[in-house]
Amino acid sequence: MASGKTPGLTQEANGVAINRQNDNDVFDDMKQRFLAFKKDNLEHYKNLADVQAPKCKQQFLVIACADSRVCPSTVLGFQPGDAFTVRNIANLVPSYESGPTETKAALEFSVNTLNVSICFFF
Repeated sequence: MASGKTPGLTQEANGVAINRQNDNDVFDDMKQRFLAFKKDNLEHYKNLADVQAPKCKQQFLVIACADSRVCPSTVLGFQPGDAFTVRNIANLVPSYESGPTETKAALEFSVNTLNVSICFFF
């Protein structure tokens, strides 16, 4: 039901789910998580920024659903930089005849620039 309010994020602390209802707490939590992530992973992401070339022997393209409940990298065990991922509604690739789309642009980029040889639909 659309209420116009931002739903609270659920955070698990010591095995207990805490539902944050206050918008300020939600955004402060996200900000703190981002800052901690940035601090812990800065060097790794600086290296990834230099070149987008997955470390796997085969170059992977994963076309996955945009569903927030399923993260393809988590399920497939990929780390950042391991696979080029495109997420859209229902992991669909429109037909060639339908004209230009973001998904088709990502396919072209992954094949022509990243030399992707395997496409995996998830």
